[in-house]
Amino acid sequence: MRTLLVPLLLTLVCHVGESGQIVAQVGEQQSFYVVAGYDETADPFADLELTRERAQREGKRILLQVGGEWCVWCHILDRFIQEHAAISERLQSGYLIMKVTWTFQNQNRRFLSQYPEIPGYPHLYVLDSDGTFLHSQPTLELESGRSYNERRILEFLEAWSPDEANAQVGCFDVSLGDWAPVESTYVVDSPRPPRPDESRDSVVYSIPPRLRLQGERVRGSARRFLVTVPENSLQVPHSFLSWRGTSDSLRIVLSTGFAGTTSTLHPTSDGWSGTSRTFSDVVGLLRYERPITLRRVDCDSEPPVPASADKRLPRSVELRDHSPLVLGQSVPAGALAHPQRSGAKTLEVKPSGMWAVADTVLVRVDDQDVVFHIEMRYSGGFDLSPLVQELAGEFGAGDDLRGTNSFFWHNRTTTMFIDTGRSRPRVVIFDPRFN
Repeated sequence: MRTLLVPLLLTLVCHVGESGQIVAQVGEQQSFYVVAGYDETADPFADLELTRERAQREGKRILLQVGGEWCVWCHILDRFIQEHAAISERLQSGYLIMKVTWTFQNQNRRFLSQYPEIPGYPHLYVLDSDGTFLHSQPTLELESGRSYNERRILEFLEAWSPDEANAQVGCFDVSLGDWAPVESTYVVDSPRPPRPDESRDSVVYSIPPRLRLQGERVRGSARRFLVTVPENSLQVPHSFLSWRGTSDSLRIVLSTGFAGTTSTLHPTSDGWSGTSRTFSDVVGLLRYERPITLRRVDCDSEPPVPASADKRLPRSVELRDHSPLVLGQSVPAGALAHPQRSGAKTLEVKPSGMWAVADTVLVRVDDQDVVFHIEMRYSGGFDLSPLVQELAGEFGAGDDLRGTNSFFWHNRTTTMFIDTGRSRPRVVIFDPRFN
């Protein structure tokens, strides 16, 4: 790889055929190339759409190879791939390559601006099968002397490869059967609890109507991969979602940290089917199980149950400077948050609207500075009962925790808690998925 300072020099030293035309000398292209040549007239958006469709069908990841016919190291990379069977085989099993042209005349700025800046050419971007950006790879790190290094390239491909288990990534619509007790887990002397769908915590054992199995590994794990729920689909309150498996078995775990479901499935003609079983950290609690089926679908299609079907609860607080403080977003720039010993941050800007009389606003953020907890504190003795009545009128009666002067409202992504105690009245809105 070389930087932009020398593209004209590189043009002069590209291999020139007998006809005087610049040629790549890579021979017959392997089938993992979707776009095998550099073409200034090509539309990379259209090329990516075709590549994405094939990647999702085949359960592979996408390598965008950015360069041009002028680029000597681009041709060296092509030849190196062809001449090293181990690299070709690894690409064949897990990747599709799409070349994107960069020249002084056509820099494809609109397309390439979606991704991190390129330090030199050729450059590689790793995308998931649906086109989601995963990784930016400078090829200088893969070079050795005047060529490339086989071990380094294989390590890079292995690190980002979908491998055998990851070949099942994609979106799936979920169908569920009826709950039945797992009698072997029942403790005779314990009271028989209600079925998961009858209990107050039924949402803890719910599974969303659409899941997306990703090829990205869970941080710190070599064998577990991420599960997400598309934003436009009905959500779940779980903070830990993962999967692991092979081509003939799949295990999906959805957990709040203390309870959830474990699903064990096997392949079918259009997805997976098996059994989902509850778990809890409560000792002796009867477990339940039910049939579960996953059917592969296009990630861009409408989910069977949209996110709007969930019970509506507030997820934001308007501040007096008219900026919104929103769960799942960063703290507004003008709010000036001050860190506290507890890890929370105090805002200088006070709230407005129904929260206007709060004395203090605290927020908690994750390591990406995303807000997951908003707490409004009121002076001692302040009466919050009118606010409880106002919220009950708008969102329905909350759960009254007897003897605690506290009320709860919750759905799959939001919990609102009001403590009307005379010593420390407060309102808390938080996203349980971050706990």
